[in-house]
Amino acid sequence: ANASAIHCDCRQTLFLTDMAEEVKVPLLLWMHNESNLIALHEHQSQPQQLRLKCELVLRKLTVAYAAAKLIHHAQQRSSDGGDSAFDFDETLFQLDKFMVRIVPTPIETQPHGSIHTTKIVGADLLSPAPLRLNIIAPDFDVLNSFGDYDEHNEQNGCSLEVEIVDPTDLTLTEAGVNDTADSSRSNKYDDELLSCHLFGVLLHELFAGSHPFPEDGEEEGKGLIDKEGELQESTHSSSSQPLFKKTMEDLLASSGGVDNVINSSIQRKALSSVICMSKEEDTTAATNGSSSESKIREHLSRSKYIPLKDLGFPSSLSLLVKNMLESGWGQILRPDDSMTSLKDAIDDLYLLLNDPDRFLFDSVAEQGGSLNIRPGKLYGREKETALITDAFYRVSTSGESEILLVDGFSGCGKSKLIQSVIGKVNFAGGYVIQGKFDEIAQHCSQIGVLTNALNKLCILICEKNEPTVVNDIVIDLMLVFGAHLYTLARLLPNVAMLSQQLNLFDQNEALNLSNVPYILLLFLRVVSNKSRPVMLYLDDLQWADPVTLDVINCILADIKGNNCVFVVGSYRNHEIECQNHPLSMFIYKLEECQVQPTKIHLNGLEAADLNTLISDALGLFPRMSRLLSNIIQRKTEGNPFYVLEFLKSLVERNLLQYSLRERRWVWDAEKIELEQISENISELLTRKISSISEESQRALRIVSCFGTSICSDVVHALSEVAEYSFLGRELEYAYSDGFMERDSPSGGYKFAHDKLREAAYGQMKEEDRNMLHYDIGVALLNRAEGLESDNMLFLCVDQLNRGQAMISTPEEVLEAVKMNHGAASQALAACDFTAALKYAKTALKLVGEGNQFADYKSILFVMANAAYSCGLYEEASTAIDAILQQEASLDEKFKFDVYDLKITMLVSRQEGKSAYITCLGVLRKLGDDAASPFLHDANDADFQRRLEQVSGQLKEVTETDLMAMNDMTNPAHLRLIHFYNQAAVISYFVQPKMIKRITCRLVELTLEHGVSKYTALSLVRYAMTLPSKEAYRIGKMAISLGNRFDLIDQIPSIYLSFYGYIAIYAQPVQSCAEMLKRASEIGLSIKDFTTFHNSNQYIHKSLLAGTNLTLLRNFSQYQLRLINENAQTTAKMYATLLNTTISTLINKDEKIESGQEREHISKNPEFRGGLNFHGAMKSFWLGHYERCRYHCEQGITSSDVKQIKSVMMTFYNGISCFHSGKKYKSNRMLQSTVRNAIKVMRERREESPWNYGNKLNLLEAESYSFNGGRDEMAIISYTAAIAASKSSKFVHEQGLSCELAALHFKRRKELNTAVVYFKQAKACYEEWGSQVKIDAIIQQIDSIQ
Repeated sequence: ANASAIHCDCRQTLFLTDMAEEVKVPLLLWMHNESNLIALHEHQSQPQQLRLKCELVLRKLTVAYAAAKLIHHAQQRSSDGGDSAFDFDETLFQLDKFMVRIVPTPIETQPHGSIHTTKIVGADLLSPAPLRLNIIAPDFDVLNSFGDYDEHNEQNGCSLEVEIVDPTDLTLTEAGVNDTADSSRSNKYDDELLSCHLFGVLLHELFAGSHPFPEDGEEEGKGLIDKEGELQESTHSSSSQPLFKKTMEDLLASSGGVDNVINSSIQRKALSSVICMSKEEDTTAATNGSSSESKIREHLSRSKYIPLKDLGFPSSLSLLVKNMLESGWGQILRPDDSMTSLKDAIDDLYLLLNDPDRFLFDSVAEQGGSLNIRPGKLYGREKETALITDAFYRVSTSGESEILLVDGFSGCGKSKLIQSVIGKVNFAGGYVIQGKFDEIAQHCSQIGVLTNALNKLCILICEKNEPTVVNDIVIDLMLVFGAHLYTLARLLPNVAMLSQQLNLFDQNEALNLSNVPYILLLFLRVVSNKSRPVMLYLDDLQWADPVTLDVINCILADIKGNNCVFVVGSYRNHEIECQNHPLSMFIYKLEECQVQPTKIHLNGLEAADLNTLISDALGLFPRMSRLLSNIIQRKTEGNPFYVLEFLKSLVERNLLQYSLRERRWVWDAEKIELEQISENISELLTRKISSISEESQRALRIVSCFGTSICSDVVHALSEVAEYSFLGRELEYAYSDGFMERDSPSGGYKFAHDKLREAAYGQMKEEDRNMLHYDIGVALLNRAEGLESDNMLFLCVDQLNRGQAMISTPEEVLEAVKMNHGAASQALAACDFTAALKYAKTALKLVGEGNQFADYKSILFVMANAAYSCGLYEEASTAIDAILQQEASLDEKFKFDVYDLKITMLVSRQEGKSAYITCLGVLRKLGDDAASPFLHDANDADFQRRLEQVSGQLKEVTETDLMAMNDMTNPAHLRLIHFYNQAAVISYFVQPKMIKRITCRLVELTLEHGVSKYTALSLVRYAMTLPSKEAYRIGKMAISLGNRFDLIDQIPSIYLSFYGYIAIYAQPVQSCAEMLKRASEIGLSIKDFTTFHNSNQYIHKSLLAGTNLTLLRNFSQYQLRLINENAQTTAKMYATLLNTTISTLINKDEKIESGQEREHISKNPEFRGGLNFHGAMKSFWLGHYERCRYHCEQGITSSDVKQIKSVMMTFYNGISCFHSGKKYKSNRMLQSTVRNAIKVMRERREESPWNYGNKLNLLEAESYSFNGGRDEMAIISYTAAIAASKSSKFVHEQGLSCELAALHFKRRKELNTAVVYFKQAKACYEEWGSQVKIDAIIQQIDSIQ
């Protein structure tokens, strides 16, 4: 459009809003139309006018930012982009050089209340060479950003992004660089200063519509806006018209149009012209005796500068323009805070646009001059944030758990760093749970911090998943924990939320949970995976106790891929310098378990980041706050918390003030430089706390006695006591003053920072602390009702114990003992064993040496249980012995409960013989008159007679008969059968010859008195002594009977016996392996001593089943770590054998066990048979057939070898006979061995075709092949062996069948067929994961080819 043809009336504005596409408008015309829009809406309310004027300022700022970017780019284009001077062109700073590009905005997309129907999409610089700037970020709603600041947002403005389109080629040869430029233009610094000045003039004209230094006689108009929404009166004019309306209309009218306005505007820049000329007249000025500074000073004295703030514009904008104008005053006259480069101006403009509430609209004045601190803003931690998000991404994509540790001094921003990524984790589908450890509670167990966090995970699972997904999770939990999911619910009550159908609590069953780590581990295995990655954030790990750290270690050291948990921990590194600190030991254990933590160390903020923080807090441009931030950097070392507290203290002492006249913060740098700040800021915080009222200080001290937070129930209970009635009110004041924050989980309060709690607690002397703790405890004791049913009991007892020094009277002692006894019992029931031990010890300490307290022995028993569960066997043993010294006075049930715990503890310590002797002693105390033949190792006629009688009776019992038997109800009989079961389990390891005698007595008791929950284990133990068919029948009956009773504590032993030694002859070996794995997991959750024997049997059966060797080795190595942690020597021997075998089959060069370990195993008579079996297995698969035969001959004849191993060695021996190097046809011994092997496999196939059918086929195929003349039968048998192996999922034996078939065809010179079978064998061995066999097959193929 032709600008001169547009009339200055309403139709001009309407013209621009009726356009259908992007339109270029001259900048001066755009300014005129923007001002007209304001004038047209003068009838609107004052607040609405204010908002519209703020919108206009922001739109002009957008254009100003675009102009600055274009000018800067044009100047850089005229230079080489380095330090050389650019080709200075003062015409770049003329308004007529710019065009604004706008597009219409549909009414439905306009911000509410906006009068603008166009959107700014870019700006163009017309000459000297055209440049185009596009605004690529979406426009923002300035109306929402002005006056509606959201403290939870980092900023409320727009993050403006632009791109510059330069039609010219920007290479040095084509960029128009003048290599012969006048040397007077070589000073880039002077040109930068001049550019700042001229751009300041341009900005003043853009906003005010007039030159900043009007000629004499010129009249300025009113200001546009101020923050309060009133039109300010200019001190330089009495005109009553709005500034924009007057100046633009007057200029247009008096000058004959836009073109004349532009020309007159340029001509009237008298002062700017002087500044430009002065740069070029240094020599002339020297000749005339006049300097450039004197010329500038002369013109300044005649000029009348009108700041933008006097015209009603925001003070920060006015200051920016003023600093730019001052850049042209010369080196002597130029103030220190003047602008030094156009880039600084661009940065300042960006800040004004990016966060107008903070930097533009004088919001500090509205807040009474208070600091505008961003609570959620993180400064200078971009690299660390990326490390955390990258680590979470690895966990969520790989499904493998990791830990990331953040350390640093208090106040360095550890918690804020981690909190800053939680939103991203939630957005990415993560499940974030949090916990915080507390210094005040570090002497008792903090396992509750972890269980509370995991308890919240149950809620998240319900909230973030569809009901069908939640139901699938419940099904998986049931598979792991069985029908008795209450083992988990005791730790995580919110498990009940997952399904209303779950019957989680059996109140009649005394549950003895003593292995919390594995319960939580199994839970996380089920609920966490790639689709549900869990982020567990634990703050202040330096206060965590060893028990809790062991649980975390257990979770992280799990087999890779079994759970998907991202553990993030923060701690103060200077507080764990001792190598024996629990956290130091935890990190060392992680590395031992090959869990390498990602570590982040936080120091103080760098100078630039600290300056950004202070700039934000003061609402000042960073270049203006740099001096203050440098001082604070030196004093605080950049610690963010210390910085903010120091800033607040400066404000409180008026060393840092907000000037209403200048509308900005001002300070005395010299005085601040002299200020002292304590290294640990305690003195500063103490002084801050001391400045508030005495009651508020008391409130903070009360909360500090509970740690970093206090729950609403406690606040309510204490507020009802007259002495503490002020608590609720004062905590609200403390919240308002910034000392406290809302604690959303508990509905109470928490300290804004740990250092505030330390300062409040540190205000009291030790005696005063003790008294306050005691008084709080007494107050809670008097006010709280039903303490035993909620967490208030522990809070009350903790306070009483911390004030224990104040307990004096016998009545007070008695009450404290009762309270600690109750707390110990509840903590034990809740599986908080460390806390239970602490409370029990405190109770015993209060009782003293007299031991006259009625519940003394009960306290000792709780202590023994807790000590045993914590692994403190000596303390547990001492407590048990102290109880048994008074055996005569013990209640019958209590006495045998003590003996039961003693036996269990002896078994856990691997003192099997002592446990067995104790068990026999208890059986005698129980008075079983018929026990004599069963408790002595003698082959007497009485035992044989009774054994035959029991066997005959049991043969007649069917499953229906067994299920119809009456329950055993007599407590004496139940107790008797329980200890017989104990003896049976123990005798399996220390007195194997006694198993038949003890289990026979168990069956006899069952047939006499009925069935009980111990009957299933009795039957399956007895079945192990019988032939396989009868053993399987009775074992199946036992498993069925187990469904009738609660057998969660017996499943590991029952499954070990049945699936480890009986079912293998009838059921697929894979199903047996899975049941043994389940038994191992259940055993972990209840700390059953058969746990690792189950896991060993699972590995053994999986090895026979052809499970992938790499996965099996990972599981085996994980089990070895657990075995070492639990000091299970017997289980370790066999686990080492298994791990060695697996590793050898993967790569024969791997060495696992040391020579010393092997010698130790070989000397143990219980494992000689196992050594022969594993020697035979390794030799067989490695192709050392003669060595295999040696091990087989040694093992098969050994009485130590269990039947299943004997059967497998028979198979290995039979196959080895054909490949041992001896001539099979002429060796009768080899032929006899093969015939026996075929006979055994045929018998076994009758019981389990799945497990033994393929083995029989392969032996027969080899026999046909080597006997000659039976090729057709051989091929049929090889084919059958391959098919049977595949059907039974024995991939390793499928590969073996293919390999032996290939060798058959190779012997027959049918090489092509042989290669086909060798390739099939190679594929099977690759699936199995045996590199040894793969290499052997490749060698065979190469030899043929």
